[in-house]
Amino acid sequence: MDLKAYYERLGIERPAVLDKAALDKIIQAHQCSIPFEDLECNYLKKKVLVDTDSLFNKIITNKRGGYCFELNGLFKHFLEETGFDVFSVFCRVRSFDRPVMHRGNFIRFSDGLYFADVGFGGPMPYGCVKLEDGLKQDIFGETFWFEKADDYWWNLKRLNEEGETESVLYMTTQPQPDIEFEAMNYFCCTNPEGRFVTLTLVNLRRPDGYYSITDREFKSKVGDRVEERTLTTDEEFRETLSKYFGINL
Repeated sequence: MDLKAYYERLGIERPAVLDKAALDKIIQAHQCSIPFEDLECNYLKKKVLVDTDSLFNKIITNKRGGYCFELNGLFKHFLEETGFDVFSVFCRVRSFDRPVMHRGNFIRFSDGLYFADVGFGGPMPYGCVKLEDGLKQDIFGETFWFEKADDYWWNLKRLNEEGETESVLYMTTQPQPDIEFEAMNYFCCTNPEGRFVTLTLVNLRRPDGYYSITDREFKSKVGDRVEERTLTTDEEFRETLSKYFGINL
């Protein structure tokens, strides 16, 4: 992997020390530089390829985004080649009743495991979260924590904007090889009733807010300023992708 090109895409330097602070900086840069998007299967009607070479070409060389099997898949190999001890796991999204259909990553440090996610279309932590039962952690102004469900599964929870507890993801800590995610990826991008096939989703985090498109509804939140509008034409849709998300189709 061309690590220099990857770090240039993130807009940061390769860290000299591989610690939690360095990982947090990488996660933040990733979430603010590379958008979550399902345009490949939703808008372009193409097969989603998840081998490392295809992902690097799409996300880094061609400056696109992707969804979890793409973003977190490539991110795992990027962290690995940077020098982190990282592995991928099965996750279940808690906001709707579905089987395991998300890929997350854990990084091993001397004091335990930390969860890192750059490919979740929902409320993902703006840094890594330590795997410790009940330990509430301030992740750059947001509160996340893990609760152990049983011997094999953990709940990732957070406090939402109303101060209420919300379940985000349900996951194992058993390492999974890349091949285990191929069937899930195929199902998500070919199922005619699947979320990513039927609904256009694009979002990009900003340090002070976010940009998002759900179907053809665009929303921009920058500080206290909120803008919402409907993208009524294909030209307007493509112009918005280019201007706010850096995606040129």
